[in-house]
Amino acid sequence: MAWQSVPAGKAYLKCGSDAWGYRHIQKNHQAHWEAIAVYDGVNWRTAADWAIAETLLYPASATYVSSNDTYYYKRQIQLRDKSTGKVVAVKYVNVIVARATQNIITAYPSSS
Repeated sequence: MAWQSVPAGKAYLKCGSDAWGYRHIQKNHQAHWEAIAVYDGVNWRTAADWAIAETLLYPASATYVSSNDTYYYKRQIQLRDKSTGKVVAVKYVNVIVARATQNIITAYPSSS
């Protein structure tokens, strides 16, 4: 079980199931993370781990969602060309954490 610091404590990335945790992220968002990982020449899990940690440590926004008792963290990341260092894309990392258990439900990049 991995954990990441968040402004209000810790969040845990557990194996989970198809509905939450690592298994959910792998099944539903691995391709999204692979598209991010290609910019750094790393595997999808390395890219996801880095982005999740950065988002939980330094979120641009952290919103409580009472309908499902979760916190929704969001942060912008810049993807750069390795040879020039120029920003070639801007993405947003979204991390959803259950309030009661502090388990990471999902994490995925998006365009907005």
